[in-house]
Amino acid sequence: MLNNFLKHFAAILNSAQKSTETPIIIFQPGKVGSTSVQHSLEAAYKKIKTSAPIYHVHALNYLDQREEFIKNTRTNPTESLHIIQEWRELRKEIDDHPQKKWNVINLVRDPVAMKVSALFQTLDQHIPDWQARLKKGTLTVANLNDLFFSKTEFGFRGLNTWYDNQIKALWNIDVFAEPFPHDNGYQIY
Repeated sequence: MLNNFLKHFAAILNSAQKSTETPIIIFQPGKVGSTSVQHSLEAAYKKIKTSAPIYHVHALNYLDQREEFIKNTRTNPTESLHIIQEWRELRKEIDDHPQKKWNVINLVRDPVAMKVSALFQTLDQHIPDWQARLKKGTLTVANLNDLFFSKTEFGFRGLNTWYDNQIKALWNIDVFAEPFPHDNGYQIY
């Protein structure tokens, strides 16, 4: 399905002027494979000599709450806080230029797979010495289970409202207004 979408998007790029500067925002909850799409698009744009900006974000609303949550739940939140600052800058750009056109790509993934992937991506922010503990044999599956089931960020709260809080609130697009065309594997709004 992702291949269908990428082929469709490549056709759009080929039919557009190669000098297009419409920025792309790859925008979805984390851990859905969006970095792969970002790198693929960057390579495609480079190939056709297009320099439109490509952004990769997981939130553009409620950034203060997200920042506070990260500060309160992670032992070493520096990297995540830096990313949130980048999201703030993009949101300011959107707000400062309401007439500007944006291409937004949104991806989805099984929620359980998303949360397990998030655990391993942020493990160093929760257990900064995890590698040393693993080598010593003091990091156990039970420790990971405890972390996974005790931290709110690995739960599913918020996933059911993400589209309303992020996409609909910002661009007034209700992705749930009509059934998703599963046979296509993508939808253009």
